[in-house]
Amino acid sequence: MQSTRHDNQLGFNLIEAALVLGIVGLIIGGIFAAWGNVESQQRVRRAADMTTTIVQQIRTTYASRTTFDATDTTSGATFTQALIAANLIPVEYLSGTTLKNPWGGDTLITPNTTGMNVSYSLVKKADCLKLAQAMLSTGKTQGLTEISGQAVTNTTQFTTISAAICTTNPSSLNLFFLLKAN
Repeated sequence: MQSTRHDNQLGFNLIEAALVLGIVGLIIGGIFAAWGNVESQQRVRRAADMTTTIVQQIRTTYASRTTFDATDTTSGATFTQALIAANLIPVEYLSGTTLKNPWGGDTLITPNTTGMNVSYSLVKKADCLKLAQAMLSTGKTQGLTEISGQAVTNTTQFTTISAAICTTNPSSLNLFFLLKAN
């Protein structure tokens, strides 16, 4: 007896199954890539909001001053802990009794006579660049004068400083703000 193929046969052959699995794999890969991008954007937004909030809290607390006193210019760890103890850091930015950034690294606020440095450690390089760009955009009106050693003004374009910041992976990002915004 000869075997005949029926055109209305149900099921998949091996090639059809491989194509379906390949398409499903591409869809799942796209979902994971999109989720990673969304997660990255959320971290950058959270860090930018955290920076703005901290700088505003410090400026409100020291509103009567244009500079920090020499007694205020302690180490970043000491000053950050003093801010936490004084309830000047919103609790949602704390991990226990430390100020952590969205990438799990430390965030330190170090005062000097004219302003404060907000530094982030262990930031993914791509996110570091995105955060620096976001802070340059919003920081122009907030008294931001330096990003990781690069002087910035109201006319600084991100492309002119991008090659000199966030050069390692993970990176550190230092944002210097004047105590009084211009």
